[in-house]
Amino acid sequence: MTKKDLRKVFTIAFLIYTVFAVSFYFLSGDQLKYRTVNDSIAIVEADSVTPELVKGVTISQEFKNPVDNIDNIALVFTKLYREGKGLLTVDLLDGNTLLYRKVFDVDQIPEQHRVYLQPEQSLKDLKDKQQEIVDKAIEERAEELRKE
Repeated sequence: MTKKDLRKVFTIAFLIYTVFAVSFYFLSGDQLKYRTVNDSIAIVEADSVTPELVKGVTISQEFKNPVDNIDNIALVFTKLYREGKGLLTVDLLDGNTLLYRKVFDVDQIPEQHRVYLQPEQSLKDLKDKQQEIVDKAIEERAEELRKE
């Protein structure tokens, strides 16, 4: 084989390789970008006493999200074995943007119970962003919650 023939073979091989690489990217490149991770962020251990949620008290916790999507959020609540009254609002914020809000009737939360919040659609593209969970107690009951 001469240099000219060798160059022609390598050029054809490179072109075939490029065509396969480009077609692979367009056919299944989403697998390279989006993948399912079955990891969860563990609930952070408390390093101080959490204040009691009464009307007007707001508790917030900031966290950096290590995954792309949020499918559900788990929170642990306790009523200290007392009767709970009113509503609890849980907000997930990205800066000043409200990503998700859930309102609970406190009577429906069992003692020492982990509550799972599941948005209707997965919250996407949140990797390495700073989010904040805000819990706020409201004493008045909303009529729409009684109807559910």
